[in-house]
Amino acid sequence: MSDTHVIGVESVTPDIAREETSLFGFVNILLKYRFMVGLFVVAFGAVGFVEFLQSQRTYTSRMWINITPSRDSLSQLALLNRAGNAAQDVAFTTELLRSAPLLRRAAEAQYTVNTPRGKITAPLSQLYGFEGPPERHADEMVKVLTHNVRMSPSPQTGNLWIFIDAPYPDLPPQIGNKFVELLDEYGRMRRRTRAAGEREFIEQRVAEARANLTMAENRIVEFRLANRRISSPSLEMEYDRLDRDVSMRQQHYTALLQAYDRARIAEARNVPAITVLEAPVTPLKAERSSSGSLPLLRAITGLLIAIMIAFIRERLSETSESPTPAFETYRNLKREAARDLLHPLRSFSRLLRPRANGP
Repeated sequence: MSDTHVIGVESVTPDIAREETSLFGFVNILLKYRFMVGLFVVAFGAVGFVEFLQSQRTYTSRMWINITPSRDSLSQLALLNRAGNAAQDVAFTTELLRSAPLLRRAAEAQYTVNTPRGKITAPLSQLYGFEGPPERHADEMVKVLTHNVRMSPSPQTGNLWIFIDAPYPDLPPQIGNKFVELLDEYGRMRRRTRAAGEREFIEQRVAEARANLTMAENRIVEFRLANRRISSPSLEMEYDRLDRDVSMRQQHYTALLQAYDRARIAEARNVPAITVLEAPVTPLKAERSSSGSLPLLRAITGLLIAIMIAFIRERLSETSESPTPAFETYRNLKREAARDLLHPLRSFSRLLRPRANGP
């Protein structure tokens, strides 16, 4: 009598589950739906390639500037902490280059470019294809410049790289020079405003110090008139105290006068706030605004979508061959939803119908 071995269901099911979730099971699904997967990859890749071809060709120019730190003339700590001043000035300049008022002024300026139709001098809105007065398209141009201007700041050194994209090769250098002009104007105005406020404050302090010095001098004059002969130690101590008070107030008054002169000089100083380390030049060739990897990214997206659809279809096919209770419920609900779409009034009447009492 030969030995027979009975293999139970429990011993087969784990192997089948492992086979279904294995690498071969994944590859089998892709091979089964290979035409759909290939169609999605080719279609999405073609869309990405068309987007790349239709992307606008732009010209990029770069410039390198240094922001001269604006130091407080009265603070010795500000003179020592140059890195902190440079970081603050670079942050202020970066935010200023992204501000709407500065970008509007840059867009409203006149620029000259060479086009196939000849040389054109116009504001940026017309050069970018907007029709009508520039004021009407101010907000659109702010968005365009924000998108086409990139910055790379260096807070430690106070340097700032600016990259400008434009549809014409002559346009980026002119926009960069306009930015330098506006930044220098804002920087000088900021310095003059701070210097004027400092001068007004010191001017008030000088008037107070002068009044205090005059009062101290009057007290020592009154003391000498009342005591022509200083013969006692108490009178000598009182005189020394009044004399020290006059000397201290004199030193304070002299220091304020020097600070007042520095503030007036700073207010009248017309030193450039921006130093151009590398001027923008006219780019020789254009670059596309979209990356060359766009078709590949679109093809990968199509592949992922096709894989997801293939797995859903395969799972639905397996479930329909050996339906589970959940799949049968799904079929019934799908048929009911289709009937409700065909007969919407019947679904409303069912909602109004009273329900039977029961568990």
